[in-house]
Amino acid sequence: MFLILLLCSTHLVFGTTNTASSERLGWTSAPNFRGTTDIIWSSLCTIFLCVWTVLHLNVPTSGTPRWKTILRKIKWMGIGALGPEFVTAFAGAQWSYARRGTKKIKDLDPNWTNTHSFFADMGGVRLRLLDHEFPIVSTHIFCLLRDQHIQPLEITTAMIDDRTKADVFAKTFTMCQTLWFIVQCIARLIQGLSITSLEVTTIAFVVCTIGTYALWWSKPKGVFVPVVIRKELTLADIVGTEKALTWQYSPLDAYDDLRPSLLADVFSVLPGYIHIDKSRQTQKRRLRNDRLPPEDRDMLLNIILFCISLSYASVYLAGWNLSYPSALEQLLWHISTSLVTAMVLAFFILDIGMAAWYAVVRKKDAPAVGATRVGICILIAICYIIARAYLLVEAFVSLRSVPASSYETVHWTKFIPHL
Repeated sequence: MFLILLLCSTHLVFGTTNTASSERLGWTSAPNFRGTTDIIWSSLCTIFLCVWTVLHLNVPTSGTPRWKTILRKIKWMGIGALGPEFVTAFAGAQWSYARRGTKKIKDLDPNWTNTHSFFADMGGVRLRLLDHEFPIVSTHIFCLLRDQHIQPLEITTAMIDDRTKADVFAKTFTMCQTLWFIVQCIARLIQGLSITSLEVTTIAFVVCTIGTYALWWSKPKGVFVPVVIRKELTLADIVGTEKALTWQYSPLDAYDDLRPSLLADVFSVLPGYIHIDKSRQTQKRRLRNDRLPPEDRDMLLNIILFCISLSYASVYLAGWNLSYPSALEQLLWHISTSLVTAMVLAFFILDIGMAAWYAVVRKKDAPAVGATRVGICILIAICYIIARAYLLVEAFVSLRSVPASSYETVHWTKFIPHL
């Protein structure tokens, strides 16, 4: 009786006065549509995560303000956003140098790994002499070990990991975001839904990011504090008096002069090139991030970079039949994608050919990178950059008019059998 009275009083007090407001529904699916901002946000978020987390920059100068380090990373993010394949090329060059250093040092120090070589080549090891202190790369370490100026370094991978500021959460989030983005694009293709050119561009970024991650897999990230090796020697005791007085790019030029360098050797042959500070104090502060191309021909690296670049260009070719707002834009897209692919092929063919030519005729005192080779590569690069710039701009401009199915979302329930 008490329960009946309680229910009745509750109904009288809280009873519904509006039938519509009390209407109840069961499981309801979300609308199967997305907006332009959803497409832009998803693509830009994926691109940003790719260019932010993939960067593994060299050790900055001791005492460098934090804001300068951030600005340097933003600069390289800009390079990665405009041309992710360029960052991949730098990663490939560093991987090649680290691989070469490891191969040499292994005979003298069995505990040496690619991580150690990357750590040294990014400025993680400094040599402090009685009259100089400067960073040394893996080739320097090999020569110093060979000439018995130093003993095998007691640097463990745990010590390197302790100096590494790798953000595991950021990397994991990036991997999940890029994987989810690709899965959505594949699902859209399966269900016959349109993909925008911006999404095609984003997939191309992901391809380059995966290649760059693979090349920098063993390289520490975010190292700010190097390991210092102290020796009671002078520079003259190691390389001789004359070479100790005439070095230019590194006090150990006699072992490895840290060339070729993009700014020092490639841009220096151009009229009005960007001036870089070659003072001795500057050269002893840190190692630059622009050591490219590798001096020793690395065919494995050529094959890897060729496959990554071709895969990157192929993603754009895959968007050949996308619908564009006008016939002219579709024609320009076709021309640009064809040009990007052709320039990738031309660059590697000419680069290998010129390298073989210089290997035959190059004199001992010839420049690290010849003017002819630079000139041809620059012409290819100009055509490539123009085509890439159009593809990047068109990816956003074409959003003003896209097929209606571009705004439909994937019907995930269709992938569940018997549902």
